[in-house]
Amino acid sequence: MEISELYEKYKELEERIAQLEFREEFLRYENSINGIILDYNLTRDEYNKVMDIMDEMRNQIDSHKEVSNTDFENKIIGIFGGDIAAAKRSVPIEYHFCEYVAKAFMEDGRWEEVFPALYGHMNKYQYLKDKDNE
Repeated sequence: MEISELYEKYKELEERIAQLEFREEFLRYENSINGIILDYNLTRDEYNKVMDIMDEMRNQIDSHKEVSNTDFENKIIGIFGGDIAAAKRSVPIEYHFCEYVAKAFMEDGRWEEVFPALYGHMNKYQYLKDKDNE
C-alpha cells in the first residue's frame, strides 16, 4: 500500500470516528431532535447548519417578516447537497424531514415559534391554533 492510500484510509477513519463521537453525544439524552439526528445520520456540520437556519427563521419572525415553509425546506435541503448526497442516506432528506426537524425543535422547547409560523396553517396542525386560543 502506498503512503497516499494509507493517508486516505487514515482520513476516512478519522471522519468516521468524529461522526461516531458526535452521534454518541445524542445518545445520552432522550428528546425529539436527537432521534432525527440519529435516524438521518446527520453530521456535526449539517446539524450546525440546520440550527443556523432555525436562528434565521426565528429572526425573520421576530422582525415580523413573512416566512414560508417552502423557503425553509429549500434552505434545509440545500445543506445536504442534493440528490447525490441524499442517495447515500438510508432515509431521504426531503420536505418531510424539514417538517420533522422544525416540529422536533418545538417539542424540545427550542425555536418554539418557528414550527407554528411555517406549518401552523396546515389542517393537520390546527391544534396549534386551538392551543393559542385557549
